[in-house]
Amino acid sequence: MDIHRWCVETKVRVVPPVKSQTVGGWFSLHSSCTPYQVICLRFKMMSDGKDVPKDGRNHRAVEEGMMVVEAEGEMHDDHWVLDDRMKRMIMDLQRHWLTDYQQSREKLLVEMTERLHQEFLSDQQKIRTELLTQFKDELDTTRAELEEKYRESLKVELGKMAEKHRKEISSIKKKQWCWQCEAEAIYHCCWNTAYCSVECQQSHWATHRKFCRRKKQNASTHQQQQQQQKNNN
Repeated sequence: MDIHRWCVETKVRVVPPVKSQTVGGWFSLHSSCTPYQVICLRFKMMSDGKDVPKDGRNHRAVEEGMMVVEAEGEMHDDHWVLDDRMKRMIMDLQRHWLTDYQQSREKLLVEMTERLHQEFLSDQQKIRTELLTQFKDELDTTRAELEEKYRESLKVELGKMAEKHRKEISSIKKKQWCWQCEAEAIYHCCWNTAYCSVECQQSHWATHRKFCRRKKQNASTHQQQQQQQKNNN
C-alpha cells in the first residue's frame, strides 16, 4: 500500500521531511516513512516528556495521556507524539485491515475450495469417461475375438457333421428298408418293395397288392406260357 494513499484514507497529513513533528488535528510525519514502519510502530505511554529529545529541535512537550510513537528501522531516532484520538484512528485502521484480511482470506478459501471441487469433479468425470471408453474398446475386442473363435469352431463342426451325414446317406442307400415298419429289410417282394419279415409283408399286402409288379409279371409270364403251348399244339 502506498504511504500517500494510506495517509489520505486515515486523514494523516504528509509534510516534507523535517526534524520535528507536531500534534494537532492532523498528524505530521516524514513522507519517507513506509507502511511497514507505520504498522510496526511501538507505542509506549509516557507521563512526562523525559524521552522527548531536548537538544533544541522543535518538539512539542509530551503531555500526560499522550503517546510517543517510535518507528523501527531507519527512523529510530525520530519520535512522533500521538494523542488518544490518533491512537484510536490507528487502532481502527488496524482492525479494518485485519477484518478486510479475514474476509479476503475466507473469500479466497471458499473460491479455492469451489475451484478444487470443480477440478476434482472434472477430473473424476474425465477418468470415468476414459475408463468407460477403454472398457468398451476391450469389450468390443474380446467379442470380436470370441466370435471369430466360435465361427472357426462352428465351421469345423459343420464340416464333421456334413461328412458324417454323407457317409450315413451313402450307407443307407446301399440297404433296403421295410415298407411296413421301416426296419432293415431282408425279404424282397418286387423291384422297389421289401420287408423285414413275413408278418410285415402280409400286413402291407392289402395296400401293396394294387401296385405289386411281381404279380403282374407272374400273370404276364403265365399268359406267355399258355400262348406258347397253344402255338406248339
